[in-house]
Amino acid sequence: MGSNSNGSANKSVRIEKPGSYSLGQLRQGDRKALAAFFDQTAPLLLAVAMRYLANRQDAEDVMQDSLLKVLQSLDSFKPMNEKSFEAWTKRICVNQSLNFLRKNNRFNEVSNLETERIINTQADEDPEDAELPAQIEPGHLLECIARLPSGYRTVMNLYVFESFSHKEIAETLGISENTSKTQLHKARKFLKAAVSEYSTIKMP
Repeated sequence: MGSNSNGSANKSVRIEKPGSYSLGQLRQGDRKALAAFFDQTAPLLLAVAMRYLANRQDAEDVMQDSLLKVLQSLDSFKPMNEKSFEAWTKRICVNQSLNFLRKNNRFNEVSNLETERIINTQADEDPEDAELPAQIEPGHLLECIARLPSGYRTVMNLYVFESFSHKEIAETLGISENTSKTQLHKARKFLKAAVSEYSTIKMP
């Protein structure tokens, strides 16, 4: 029994959730495992896609593409723990979302800012001016993010949710680091105003 444990380690990594399944079962096309995978993973990836695309139909298309990409790429996944699989699927969805934006020229809103003078870059760098309120409902924050222009939304997602550096964002989107920093700052100011307005409305 012990002699087979190492050889089957990769196949037997389990995603310990209700209706759990193993990667080996997914590779073999086990119907119950695939159903559990779709049920558990689809909502997570839809939420990721919605952060980038805002339009639900586009997000659902990207989610479906991402689910298929995950299944097609299982052999390239190197399991570390059960959490690493979820992180890996989300990263695939982020990449699919960025590909969708590129394909549909949604990055124009980012790239066009390269020809615009980046006004008040230094004066606009006051961190306190762009700080979000500490108390904010997650659902409302996501609604506000969805209202951001595509370029601002993409930069904020990569910086805040994916922990990209401004250098990595610049390389990914084909913009300068200053543009990335400026868009993030403006996105935060937009969100601060939107959240403040929402908080005022909710006050008794």
